[in-house]
Amino acid sequence: MNRLLRCSLILNALLLAGLLWCAWQPSQAMSPPARTIRRPPSTSQASQPMPPATQTAVLSPSTFRWADIESADYQIYRDNLRRIHCPETTLRDILVADIDALFAQKRNAIVAPHQDRFWTAILGQDLEAFIDEKLQQLNELQEQKDETLTALLGNGWEKALRNESHNAAQERLGFLPEGQQNQVLNLRDRYLGRMEQIEIDPTLNDQEKRAQIDALRRQEREELSRLLSPEQFREFDLHLSLAAQRLRDRLAAFQPSETEFRQFHEIQQRVDALFAKTTSGEQAEQAKEEMFDREVRNTLDDERYAQYQLARDPAYQDLHALGTRMGLDETTIAATHQIRKSIENQIRSTQDNPALSADEQRRSLQALRSAAEQQLLITLGPEAYREYRKHQSNWLETE
Repeated sequence: MNRLLRCSLILNALLLAGLLWCAWQPSQAMSPPARTIRRPPSTSQASQPMPPATQTAVLSPSTFRWADIESADYQIYRDNLRRIHCPETTLRDILVADIDALFAQKRNAIVAPHQDRFWTAILGQDLEAFIDEKLQQLNELQEQKDETLTALLGNGWEKALRNESHNAAQERLGFLPEGQQNQVLNLRDRYLGRMEQIEIDPTLNDQEKRAQIDALRRQEREELSRLLSPEQFREFDLHLSLAAQRLRDRLAAFQPSETEFRQFHEIQQRVDALFAKTTSGEQAEQAKEEMFDREVRNTLDDERYAQYQLARDPAYQDLHALGTRMGLDETTIAATHQIRKSIENQIRSTQDNPALSADEQRRSLQALRSAAEQQLLITLGPEAYREYRKHQSNWLETE
């Protein structure tokens, strides 16, 4: 029994390490394209300018095409971005997000195969050695990721990202005098640091972590309420609260006006207050969602509510994110989504048609796929269509 318990604790430590590693990475809706990671230079070399890379793009703004910028080699990709005068902050965001996604896949390859094999692993003869090996692989992977980003972006890239986050928060606090801005940011950073320490504390289980973090958030709000006037506190909630950020992410494809966002935020606060003492769970979340939608329906006119419903579709959300990245207008994004819905309906009708033989069904599905590809190419244009096919065309796989 002692050995069983000890093995259980060790294996849980591995899974916790994997989950924590993943928790620090931004979630990615799309897989990164395959690129080459060159062997990073030494730390002393990393802060120096990189030598010119081969196969770089020579472009003027009028001839810009994203396909000419991308490269299978990260250093060439970075240099191409610089050659079109991409701002360093934007360049850093692009590369960090891309590499985060790449290494999240690598981490998953280490951890995922073993997450559902607890009892099988316990029966092995060298479980502790297995756990040590996996933990070492995760640590080495993190070191490789850090070395890769340092090679591409130079020493201090992490500090630069933190500064950008701090500056973005400061911009959102423009409704406060400068002295109060600094007080709020210092308070916020202090509590975020304490929450991060709780997240990585191996002595706490998930329930204990949630309880302690919730308590810290209440303390933070109490301090803020003493620091700010009631009106300032409402504006802080609107611009920088966790609830507002979640709402902002949720409405990204809807693109609410400032007035609409303020209305939605008030609705969210009312709904959260009503369910504050309700036990969390799937039914409670569904009830909150239904109440939120009813109030939104009473707030928006028919046209905007239809747009809101469309923006809740996960397929449309993914498409909108791609369209934003590729510079597509809202009309093109909506037309592309409509093509998908129309073809999907025809695919279901074909698959459910008992009058068709297997061969007739196969030919009909192939014809629908060809028609969809042609319509998408015309609507999106060659470059955006290529990106769409790469990331969002699983629904076209009809066979």
